[in-house]
Amino acid sequence: MKTHFTAKALIVCFIFSLSANEMQAQSGQWTWMKGDSISNLPSVYGVKGVASPTNRPGGRSAAINWTDLAGNLWIYGGIEGVNSTGDLKSDLWKYNTSTNEWTWVNGDTLTGAPPIYGTMGVSSAATNPGVRYECPKWIDKSGNLWLFGGNDLRNDLWKYTPSNNRWTWMKGDSITSAPASHGIQGVASITNNPAGRSLPMNWVDTSGNFWMFDGTAWPSFGNELWKYNPSTNIWTWVKGDSLEQKGVYGIRGVSSPDNHPGTRIASLTWTDNSGDLWFFGGDACYTQENGCFNDMWKYHIASNEWTWMQGDSVTNLPAVWGTKGVSSPYNKPQGRAYATGWKDRTGNLWLFGGEYSPCIGTREGPMNNLWRYNTAANEWTWVKGDTAHWSIGSYGIQGITYVNNEPRARMESSGWVDATGTFWLFGGGKGYGQFYQSGYLNDLWRYTPDTTNILPVHLLTFTAQLQDKQTHLHWTVENEQNFDRYQIERSSNGKDFTANGSVKAIHARQYSFVDKNPTNQQTTPNNKPQTIYYRLKMIDKDNTFTYSNIVSVNLPTDNKFTISPNPAKDYILLQFGKAITSKSTVEIVNVSGKVMLKKTVEVSGSSMSVSTSTLLSGTYTVRLMNNGEEYLQKVVVAR
Repeated sequence: MKTHFTAKALIVCFIFSLSANEMQAQSGQWTWMKGDSISNLPSVYGVKGVASPTNRPGGRSAAINWTDLAGNLWIYGGIEGVNSTGDLKSDLWKYNTSTNEWTWVNGDTLTGAPPIYGTMGVSSAATNPGVRYECPKWIDKSGNLWLFGGNDLRNDLWKYTPSNNRWTWMKGDSITSAPASHGIQGVASITNNPAGRSLPMNWVDTSGNFWMFDGTAWPSFGNELWKYNPSTNIWTWVKGDSLEQKGVYGIRGVSSPDNHPGTRIASLTWTDNSGDLWFFGGDACYTQENGCFNDMWKYHIASNEWTWMQGDSVTNLPAVWGTKGVSSPYNKPQGRAYATGWKDRTGNLWLFGGEYSPCIGTREGPMNNLWRYNTAANEWTWVKGDTAHWSIGSYGIQGITYVNNEPRARMESSGWVDATGTFWLFGGGKGYGQFYQSGYLNDLWRYTPDTTNILPVHLLTFTAQLQDKQTHLHWTVENEQNFDRYQIERSSNGKDFTANGSVKAIHARQYSFVDKNPTNQQTTPNNKPQTIYYRLKMIDKDNTFTYSNIVSVNLPTDNKFTISPNPAKDYILLQFGKAITSKSTVEIVNVSGKVMLKKTVEVSGSSMSVSTSTLLSGTYTVRLMNNGEEYLQKVVVAR
């Protein structure tokens, strides 16, 4: 009986231990999931296209990484550390979080493979980007993976389509160190191209456009912001120039057309829930500054202005750690570059590791501390990890969560967020330059953030459309547990918002709101603003809140018309500022000046509909001719 009781007690203790570990995971803990606790191990490829528990990428840093629409984790290329110098790779891997297995999907097992370009815009089984590292990357709304440039300062743009397992060379040159073709600032053109570059900042906005800022460019550093529209395959030079720049900070928290960050590389980036672009820190060792930044910047797309949000305007200042787990307006990480980061569902930024370099030729080594930045409060929290460099971490037992588990210090790791909001960390280097010989890692870690800090509601879509001079807002959501209401906020400049209405949460999937008088904004001399912006303030029952992306409508004036939806798919609605009661001609013209559609109609009222179902994806000009007058508007057709 005694033996039986003891065994039962042990079983109960074991179950309690597992439950305790699970509770720790819900409180924000690390779990070593796969890979090795030692460095410089080679890849185990297995059979191409076949998952296996024994497959694994080798220890590597500076790989290109994505999360696909199904929540799978992908990496391409990077530097694999089998020897002291590191080998350049061109292999593509996918990790399934449900099965805990890697699959070698595409690419070569050999090192040093050159690009195979093929024909621009045409995919083939042989086409691929070759060895790549330190590339900006994006994922489009269809789940395709994109990368640009990288090593050798290339300016080529590539798309990988998972459904057919093929790469496509989409744009740019097949040579290294290609110069830029800027065109006119703010104007999209098929001939525009950024210069070849590596380590720039990269984002995807809420409309699906790709953004890129700064980086190591040819022939030198610069301060340029670029936007790429994957629907039209066109770049736009948005802001900045190709010269090295010291930052113009202005007033902290106040945007200005004169503000801009200083030239830098290897910053940490993310897009917030309002659609604004953010970045932290970066390496200034090769510009007019020395060392690493700890400044936080926000770029507001609607106003085309930078805002210095947090941190310092000089490099090389130490961290202010505060108390672990407690946020404070005084907390701040030390300047760093090559860090890994994630965005949680509330729009908070998470920062892990990276390296601090106080001056040219001096490196203090990588770190393993984890920080969280709250965009609403504008505050940092030191969450986990050590204050010292070169921490060896604590692996524990693979697959078991424990409070003391922590990854070792590293830089240029790959980081993802899966479909459940869990963070994943893979590999990285344990040093820089000559110190890379101390190790390339291939360990895979999972971090479950504190669920008490995550707002329950999850916004899926938010759109605005003008109908009969009223704005119709529609949004879809999921997971409204403990959620209270949606506050609709309106702005005439995209920056300063005021409450415009409220909708109570009723555990529905779809909601709508009508702004019956969007023209009552007192903001312009003629009291008729051209564009009205909207966002949702999503408020929990404990008054925790987050913001949606920003959407907008263009208001018609007496002598113009507006187009919606824009981008369009099967039709467009032309809305006039005054009623038209005569015959009108509508032409839709492509970027080459060719008339793709012409329609003459008898209009009676203030709107008319035109089918665009026969048009290919691209940018068009809509020309309306009425009573001897001509009006023009741009429209994007996206399939």
